Amino acid sequence: MIHYDPTHSKLLRGISPAKIITMKKLRPYLFLIPYLVAVGVGLKFGYDFGMQISGPIMAVITALLGAVFCSIIVESFLGKKRKNDS
Repeated sequence: MIHYDPTHSKLLRGISPAKIITMKKLRPYLFLIPYLVAVGVGLKFGYDFGMQISGPIMAVITALLGAVFCSIIVESFLGKKRKNDS
């Protein structure tokens, strides 16, 4: 029969302290992932829309506007979430 020994050394075997510190430093920035996804979606669809209605200059303008719009939408959802969490 195998017994589980939850001592500190067994739990952290193979994990360097640098990895633990890096994960603790990255945790506050995880909320940026939905913003980056939203900006990417806004850029892609805004650029496609601009190319359909005009040319490259309009495509860049609509891509930037689409990215801003999508980030505002995400902020509206996450802002409500963060206010409820605190």
